[in-house]
Amino acid sequence: MAKAKWYIEIDSYWEHSPSLFIGPFHSKESAQQAADASKAIPADRLAPDVKHNVRYRIHNTTQAKQAGMNNGNTELPFYMAVPSNTEQLSRAMTIL
Repeated sequence: MAKAKWYIEIDSYWEHSPSLFIGPFHSKESAQQAADASKAIPADRLAPDVKHNVRYRIHNTTQAKQAGMNNGNTELPFYMAVPSNTEQLSRAMTIL
């Protein structure tokens, strides 16, 4: 059985914000560590600054595909830093 791969989905709090997926990570814990190293907010928490903060969700491969991964150029390699704000998210989207 293949080992699960994990992805971090990043988007802003703006309606219709495109998602960016970073991965694959070989464990959920390593994906969580990468997300924790940024200032991104877990998606289930309210951001202090919804205009500039970004949020994240951690998905396995199936969940990431259901959330829109591979529906365009929305993947960055796992070694890329997780964007901490909307400016970094926009910059990351332009390098895809």
